[in-house]
Amino acid sequence: MERRKEERAMVAYYCPQCSKEVQLMTINHASLVSTVSRKTIYNWIAQRKVHAYETAGGQIRVCLESLIRPYQVEEAAYG
Repeated sequence: MERRKEERAMVAYYCPQCSKEVQLMTINHASLVSTVSRKTIYNWIAQRKVHAYETAGGQIRVCLESLIRPYQVEEAAYG
């Protein structure tokens, strides 16, 4: 059962802002991956710091690439 939830938490999708296929994840999953609160994820979406898309069912999915990009830039800077 837990595996099924995990599979639904992430799906492949073409992100036009990243110009490539990425993994989209639920708000809950995004908050776990980034170790911030759900509220912070919603704030980042509102501030356009991460890419987000609404499903036909009205759920929000967050682009993993845009979520981890700031961490990759920081890591490269400190190398």
